[in-house]
Amino acid sequence: MLALLIDGQGEVVTREALRGRAWPSGTFVDFDNNLNSAVTTLRQALGDSARRPVCIETIPKVGYRLLGRVEPAVAMPPPAARAAERRGVAGTLSLLLAAACLVLAGSVWTHVPPPDSDRAATGVRVAANATARAAFARGMYLRSRFGIDANGAERLTAARDAFRDAAAADPRFADAPAEEGETLVDMAFAGALPFESGMTAARGAAERALSLEPRHPVAARVKGMTLLFLEWDFAGSRRWLDRATAGADDARTWIARATWLGAAGNADAAVQAAENAVSRDPAAWYVRADLAMFYLAAGRPASALDDARRVLEVAPEFLPARSYALLACERLGHWEEAAAHARALLRTSGASPAELDRAETLDGRAAIAVWREWQLARLETQTQGGRAASALPFARRLAAAGQREAALSSLQEAFDSRQALLVLLRIYPEFVSLQGDPVFEAISARLRAERRGTSPAAMD
Repeated sequence: MLALLIDGQGEVVTREALRGRAWPSGTFVDFDNNLNSAVTTLRQALGDSARRPVCIETIPKVGYRLLGRVEPAVAMPPPAARAAERRGVAGTLSLLLAAACLVLAGSVWTHVPPPDSDRAATGVRVAANATARAAFARGMYLRSRFGIDANGAERLTAARDAFRDAAAADPRFADAPAEEGETLVDMAFAGALPFESGMTAARGAAERALSLEPRHPVAARVKGMTLLFLEWDFAGSRRWLDRATAGADDARTWIARATWLGAAGNADAAVQAAENAVSRDPAAWYVRADLAMFYLAAGRPASALDDARRVLEVAPEFLPARSYALLACERLGHWEEAAAHARALLRTSGASPAELDRAETLDGRAAIAVWREWQLARLETQTQGGRAASALPFARRLAAAGQREAALSSLQEAFDSRQALLVLLRIYPEFVSLQGDPVFEAISARLRAERRGTSPAAMD
């Protein structure tokens, strides 16, 4: 696709032409969704967006065209070429795409900005200089690689730094702090930063972007999510997410809406929003994994298992999807498959050979019990600042292990200490079995009624 767009040199490349190049005659696939997914993947690699493209413009119902001009670049450096030889065809293509990203983001690629009239009408401002554009593209590319290998946390950190570089190169470029905020949210959830400090930094970055562009959808989305977690402010969060949705129709915005809806207790609406997210980016397996989580929270284990399996086909070591598959199998009574997932979780999580051998000799529920026991034991050894500081993770593991009273006690501890992630009480699939219990429902009601933080709820 990138080659076709470059060959077009600014001319429209029709969807039919792309289809004809990608899929030979007689191929039966969902062309529209696959093509949309390919465009999304290419935009992510180029640090581009459909809402305000700087690389690839969508011509509705017709096709796409490359914005700017591409000129021949120098050959790939010898180390990269040697690495490509070792990796084979797939590795070569990955390196070529990475090289193309750098070319398009750097001095060899020249963006043609929209006319002033368009800029005035849309309120959109592109980066003023190539240094800012290159740093921004680098950040988008690095973040798109998160979760692909074991260096995810490092990639997120590097992406955050790249967005900061872009903002320093062009202080009026609102996209840079907005995407820095989005990256900080990812870092908080991935454990690359302490959750609350990461979300607080994300809010600061979003507010910097909003000071430059008050209706920036990414910044609005980040502001809405930080209000939900840092303040337990459902009303303020909803207003910001509504603003984000008005300006962006992408997977991340719909997942944010699904999170709000699930936290508010509307499980069916959360599923619908998560399905919308997957339809916007069918190739994003981490978005599909979130859909599996929302299916479980809505009491739809069969749908959850189907989506978790699809994620595991492409990302077998992605622990959340494996955990959702295990929970779904338990609820469906698929004990042997559940045991296989439990053994895989033990292997991936670093269990000792003795624990792995024990799980291999057991079948069904007994193998699952080994995994649950190991989870709790590891959490005990990893807990810092006392068990109360990890009351919510303990509650999740205790609920999954069927220790109902202990799980409810830990949930009460989590509420008393106002742990930020407790806002996901009605989303975490481990807690479905506790719903309806008076203690659980009382905590849920108080969570909605009591503000957690101190920042003002009203929007500017």
